[in-house]
Amino acid sequence: QILFLAIFFTVLIVNLLSYTAIMKELRSSVRVEAKNTTNLNGGEDIDDIESFLTSTLASHLVESFSDDSRLSRMYTSDSSVFLNKTTPQGKAFDWLVNYDTFKGYKSTWTDPADNPTILQRYILAVLFFATEGVYNRNLGGMFTPTGNKVGSWTTYGTLNFLSRSHECSWKEKNAHGSLKGVKSCNPNTQEITELILPEAGLHGELPEEIGYLSNLVRLDVQNNHLGGTIPVSIGRLTSLKTLALSHNKLVSKIPSSMGSLTKLETLYVNYNHMEGRNSIPSSFCDLQEKGRLFNVWADCGRQVDPVECDCCTVCCDPLTNCTPKLE
Repeated sequence: QILFLAIFFTVLIVNLLSYTAIMKELRSSVRVEAKNTTNLNGGEDIDDIESFLTSTLASHLVESFSDDSRLSRMYTSDSSVFLNKTTPQGKAFDWLVNYDTFKGYKSTWTDPADNPTILQRYILAVLFFATEGVYNRNLGGMFTPTGNKVGSWTTYGTLNFLSRSHECSWKEKNAHGSLKGVKSCNPNTQEITELILPEAGLHGELPEEIGYLSNLVRLDVQNNHLGGTIPVSIGRLTSLKTLALSHNKLVSKIPSSMGSLTKLETLYVNYNHMEGRNSIPSSFCDLQEKGRLFNVWADCGRQVDPVECDCCTVCCDPLTNCTPKLE
């Protein structure tokens, strides 16, 4: 027994010494690289590995949105967007860095490009907070899918959002057996292909970042209380086939960027508060001439300020009557 204990403690000491040496070397290399890296502390030297990893992640996210004129004004090189924890972006970054217990990403933060889906995890967190989701950071490790004890979001609960699992598991079945949340992902890349959140009691607005879920085929947020405008970045979702936005409080018009959705087959924008005149641009309707865009539902049947739409197939009025558009 004494011999066993001696061997045990010898192995333990050797492992501790090895770990110490590895951490010392890692800290040294981190400090060298950190000198040339933007961080969240005003450019001061980083003495802590976690701080460096946080800075690296921030830089990666800023770079990811740099090709979007709208988002690049928000995601500036000083990473200040992440410091304001009253915004959906600041809350999402704070959760991702300090409260996310999923272990599949943090080990590769030194090169986030090795984990391209970390961007979609951040975007989903932004969506959660932008649509008035509530997260109890003090009990983050105990976050439960539907109990709403440490968080609340939809009428179905949190749908497993912001849980410790991979974001492709952020979904649940309702009482009728229908999946809500991240319904499907590409099995090879783990990139989201279907985001289904109808009749979920969502408030707030769709964030501009949602256009960077680049492999979405179906986006359904019908029958909620979403306001604001349709994000211009939606035009980036070039794989999108179904976009369901009806029965919300969306205003303004369809962005011209949606003319890039060459695979879009179905659009529901009926029962919103969109403008009548020029609310659906001709560049979008041109998609119909290219053999797509089979179903377009809009408020072109209302008596006052009807939506002007050359490509609509169904027109709706305020009395919830929808009828095929007469040629």
